Parts: sequence; structure tokens; C-alpha cells
Amino acid sequence: MGKTTLLAHIAGHERTRQRYRRIWWFDDPQRVTQGLALALNLPTVLTESDVTTKCAMLNAALDENTLVVVDNVHPDDLEWLTTLSIQLLVGVEMTPDEPTDGEDAPPEPENVIALRALSQPDALELLAEVCGIDKDGMRGQMRAWMTHITRLLGGHPLALMIAGALFREDGLPMERLVALFSDRIVPETPNPQVALDLTIDALSSEYNDLLLAMGTLPPSGASFEAILATAKIEGVIAGYRGLAFLAKRGLIYHDTRIGEKYVAHPMVWERMANTTPHKAGNPFGDRLRNWVISLARRHSQDAVQLYRAQSEILYTLDMAKTYRLDEVANKLNTSLAAYFREYAPEYFNDDLATPALIGDRAKAAAVLTRGIALLNDNKLDEAAETLKEAYKLAENHGSDHELAEVLVALARYADALNDIPAAIQWLEKAGKLTYELKAENSLDIIRMGLAIVYRKAGRLKEALAVLDEVEGSAAERARIHRTAKQWDLMIQAMEEAGDLSPYSRADGYLQAGRYAEALGAIADEHDSRSAYLRAVIYHLNGDLETAIRGYETALDMFPSRDQYRVEALIGMGIAYVQQNNRAQGEKTFIQALDNIPTLRKPNPLLHGKTLMLLGALRLLDEDFNKAIEYSNQALEILGKASADSVHRESADAYRTLGRAYWQKNNKAQALTAFQNEAEHAQSMAVRDDKRIGIALHHLAEAY
Repeated sequence: MGKTTLLAHIAGHERTRQRYRRIWWFDDPQRVTQGLALALNLPTVLTESDVTTKCAMLNAALDENTLVVVDNVHPDDLEWLTTLSIQLLVGVEMTPDEPTDGEDAPPEPENVIALRALSQPDALELLAEVCGIDKDGMRGQMRAWMTHITRLLGGHPLALMIAGALFREDGLPMERLVALFSDRIVPETPNPQVALDLTIDALSSEYNDLLLAMGTLPPSGASFEAILATAKIEGVIAGYRGLAFLAKRGLIYHDTRIGEKYVAHPMVWERMANTTPHKAGNPFGDRLRNWVISLARRHSQDAVQLYRAQSEILYTLDMAKTYRLDEVANKLNTSLAAYFREYAPEYFNDDLATPALIGDRAKAAAVLTRGIALLNDNKLDEAAETLKEAYKLAENHGSDHELAEVLVALARYADALNDIPAAIQWLEKAGKLTYELKAENSLDIIRMGLAIVYRKAGRLKEALAVLDEVEGSAAERARIHRTAKQWDLMIQAMEEAGDLSPYSRADGYLQAGRYAEALGAIADEHDSRSAYLRAVIYHLNGDLETAIRGYETALDMFPSRDQYRVEALIGMGIAYVQQNNRAQGEKTFIQALDNIPTLRKPNPLLHGKTLMLLGALRLLDEDFNKAIEYSNQALEILGKASADSVHRESADAYRTLGRAYWQKNNKAQALTAFQNEAEHAQSMAVRDDKRIGIALHHLAEAY
């Protein structure tokens, strides 16, 4: 088993897939930060050229449920890669230290697996397998010949696969194969390279050209089109036939994990790359450069096509710099300036004649980057001033695309403050600019953002309309249908959404009243939020004892400053009250109240809700003065939150206030409270006719 196969085995293992919700594979370290920035929708990471800073920004965004797998890592890459995430699996191409004769291999460092030459029995088994010889055929002289070959080749897997292909595919008798290797290798110094030399030297010129083309292209592999153009093979069928021939002999393999490409074995690639194909005048390098330059010109405004060919483009550019082919570098930079600026800023350097942002425009970009960093760190007051400055600079000096980026950041800021009308206003402006620029990919991101804020504002028809034809929007459509209580449509959208977490899926089933399916969705999840949701499901299903135990389990798992601790305590308190254990319920609500000041950021909704519930509990116990006191405190706290988000809690607090005043025979105060209850019930973002009916009934009684 080789490095890549081992990584694929671990990444695809059932236990790995149960542990992680997302497993992201990169076969080129050069594309890790870019790919993660795109996957996580972090455009500010793309604009950053320093890899250490990029890793720090990504580390803050990656969670414990995402495994990042990186293959073909050079030892020099480990220094920055290991700062990216602790949930990391890497394959490093290096030669491990081998023990001297008579010594045991030293123990591997923690969390390291070293792949070494195969032991004699394993090497013999591999050779038999690739030769197609079963146990019955591997006896007597045949076994002796094969054992001798494994020793001459040092148990090297690639060399054994090549030897097997010479026997099976090319028809060399085993006796002749032994003689070929024995003539070239001294038993005391095994040499796996000989097998590679024998098979490559015997290739036809066309097949050899294919290998030379692969040595001209990146070691991480290349597309069929790039290989064909570099090798100058005439005809698609001839190209596929040649690559299949090389793959059968173990020299290359066809990789379909990320797109479709062909990858040469590292030993093969190194041998072919050593022919210096990128020197000026080498036909293979010339053909690759012509193909890349032509592709860059054709697709200079098509980011998707350029991203697919990015490995070939950047490798060609690196080789042009190495061999001082300035004309090639300048042509590529001229064609790809917009793409490099947005997706690969590290390729703007002193060696290239590239457009650079200067003056006020550069200042606008820098101020925006700083503002977004402050937003990410939840430093909202500082972010507000910084984003205002960025808006002014971009409006006066930036491009429309840059102005749209600032508008999106301002929408994020407004959303963080729960100022949904302002968030909508900024995003609609950004959407109009982006539509005029015909930047479809950016427009889809803005449409998704608009759908979210429209949903929060209760503008559900507009939220659905703006998502029309937006790829990957099924999860958000499910949330919209959930808000509208359209359960069948929500479940249909949930089933279409491949990126919906088990927790979100379970929460959707819960809202639809499908408790068994909700529990099934998180059956294999063991994190704190799933434990909390499991308790809520049992609670709503009437199993109060199991719900209380579930809340206790979740409380043991939540960090001390997590708002879900308060939500779990609220749920537990309600369950105790439903069990008629009011004293324990009140104690639990007060515990929730004590936790609120420790939260990472103020949460007036949870604070007000807890006070509202304490007021309702005091009303049940006919402590009307305390009920009035708690309800007034709740309304004061809820008044600090965005009005649109607390109508239900405010209506419930006014209901308790009205009933308490009514019991104290203060009819005027009761009437005012019931009027406010009805007003808030009718103002909820999503209309709830039952709740409005209750409020109007209280109001009618007061009259």
C-alpha cells in the first residue's frame, strides 16, 4: 500500500466518516488555503498573500468536525500546514531512515506512519499477485525465481509491479526476467531503479512521449488535454490507449477523486523531469507553454475554467520564472491578472510585470480586509468605523466589484447587530452592482445572503424567489419552508441538500413533528448540540424524565460560556414545571439567569425569556407582585434586542403581566398589558393565528 492509497483508506474508513461531518481532500499543498477559502466562503483569505496569516484565518473558521487531508506534501510544507488545523491528515514524500543490519527499526514518532520497503513474505505475495500467479503456480523453481527477484529489487512496491507487468503484460518468461535483473543488480545492493529503467527503455516513442509530457507537467498530475497537447499525440483514442498501457505497467495511475487527471509515480516523474523539459527550446516545454498561454487567453474571464487548470498554469509559471522565460511569465500575467488578483495573490511578485493596487484603491482594500477581520473577531464597534471608512474609499476610488465586497461586509455587520432591514438594504445594493458586472458566481453568493435576511425578516416569498436557479441552495430553501411551517416542502428540500448537517436535519424533522426521524438523524452524533437536541425531542414527545437526563448530559458537554447552556437550563426548567416540580423548575431558571452574564456576548433574547418564564412561574404560584416584577424586568431586557426577534417573548411577558394585574384587581393596567400582548402577537415575523387568538381573547375579557 502506497502513501496515497493509505490516505484514501483512512479518509474513507467507516470510523473516520462517522467521526467527521466533512472530509476535504487536497492532492496539491499549493491549493489547500485557496480551496478552503472558497469552500468556507472566506474571500478575505484569498486576498491575503502570506501563507501563515492565511492559515491563522482558516484555523479560526475550521471546526472539529472537518478533516483536512493533504497528499504529496513536501517536508518544508509541514511548518505552515500544521498551523492550519489539528484535524489534519497528510502524506509526506520523503525517504525514512532505514536501520542498519541487525538493528530493529526505531519506533515512529507519535501520530506518524512510515511506509518502508516490503518484508520478504509481503514482497513475494505482491509479486505473485501482479504476475497473476496463484499459490499452486508458485512452487519449486518458480518460487525460487520470484524470491530472487524480490531481493534484487529490495522489496520496492513499484519495482515489483513493473516486474509483474513485464511477466504478465509483455509475456517475458520468469527465467528471462531473473536473468535480466541478475545481469544488472548485485544481490548485496538491491536496486529497484533497474526495473524502471528496463521498462521505460523498452517503450515505443509515442508511449515514451506521454511519460516525458507527464514529467513536464506538475508532479501532482494533469488533465488528459494537457498531457495530449504536451506529448503531441494525434487523436483522443491513441492518447487514452497510451495512458491505459502505462497505467497497466504501474508507471502512472488514473485519479478521479478530484475531477479527472493522470498522475505519474514519483520515481517515474522524477526521472522524466530530470530531462529538463522546461529549458528554452525543449519541444515538450514549448508545447506546454503554448497550450497554457492559449488556455489563459481563451478563458481569461472564466474563473471556473482557470481554476480547473490552475495546477498546470501555476507550474508553468513557476518553471518560466526558474528558467527566466520572462516573455512567457508576462503573457500569462497579462491574461490572468484578474484571476491572480482575486484567487492567487501570491503570484504577484517583483519578477513579473503585473498590475498592482496603489494609492487610495490599495488603502480601500486594506481597510476592508481589516474591517472583515474585526467582524470575524466580533469586535463590532471597531468594525463599524473601519467598514464606514472602507465604504467611503471604495465608493470614491474602488471598482464596482470592490464596492460590492464592502457592501456585503456592511450587510454582515448589520446582521450581527440583528438590524435586518439594513442588512437587506446593503445586500440589495451589492446584488445590483454584481448583476451589472455579470459576475454570476459572486451574484449567487449575494442571492444566498439575501435569502437568509429576507427569511429573518419574514419575507418568505421573496426569499424563495431570489434563490431561483442558485446551485446548492436546497439547505436554505429548507430553512425558509421551515419558517413558513410548510413541513412537506421543507423535508423535500432537506432531502435534496447534501450539505445539511445531521443536527440541522434532525432539527427540521423535529419542527415537523416527526420525532422518530429526528432521533434517527442524530443517532450517530455524540457532540453537545446533538445531545441537547435529543433532549428537546424527548421533551416534545412527552418523555419528561428522559428529557431531563438528556439536558443534564448536554450541560456536562457545553463549554461554560456557550449560550446553549442557558437554552438547556431553560428546557430543563420547563420540564420540571411540567412534572409539577415547580421548586426545582424555579431553581433551574435562576441557574440559567446566573449563567447569562458569563456568555461570550450579550443575549437579550435569552435573558428576557428566562425572566419571562420566572414571571409565569410566580403567577402559577399566585405570587402576583413577583410575577409583575419579573415580567417588567423581562420587557426591559427584551427592549434592548431587535424588535422583530422578540415579539413572541414580549407577548408572553405582557400576558403574564396582564393576568397578574387582573388578579390584583388593577383592571386598567391589565387592559394596557393585554393590548400590548395583542400588538406583539400580531407583529411576529411569521403569522401565528393561534397565538393572536389567545391574545385577542385576553383583551376581550379585559374589556
